[in-house]
Amino acid sequence: MDAMNLDQPDHTFQLHALANVRPLRPIRVLFAGRDPRYLRVMSFLLARRGYETRRSSRDAVLFADVASFQPDIVILAEGEAFGDTVGQAVALLGRTDNVSVIVSTSREDAPSANRLRFVQRWGSFDSLVDAVERAWADIPPAPEHERSVN
Repeated sequence: MDAMNLDQPDHTFQLHALANVRPLRPIRVLFAGRDPRYLRVMSFLLARRGYETRRSSRDAVLFADVASFQPDIVILAEGEAFGDTVGQAVALLGRTDNVSVIVSTSREDAPSANRLRFVQRWGSFDSLVDAVERAWADIPPAPEHERSVN
């Protein structure tokens, strides 16, 4: 039996397989908050893992940044008041069904819910990655763009 050469562009199997391939893209993560060191470090580390990351420059432009970048996940670093950060997260969730929010906080008692998760700020990087993957899985599929797993 002859071996199949899948490098041939006219090979029937390859053409059939390519017809079912959809373009994939990395999970998009937008960082925002008032701890620039945390945002810079975590953005850098997630980018090295293959995520597409951006940082929102100010709270005043966060919603515009969400609209332009269209992230899958928004990570908010807790600011002066925990309640203000959670309020910002709830406002983001109310504006779109295609985003999950992770709040990076110093509080240990913050309970996670569907599309809103909490992680320990300066906890292990693996716990942040796990939260990002779980948050991404909570997002209902959006027909206008494709999602991929890293």
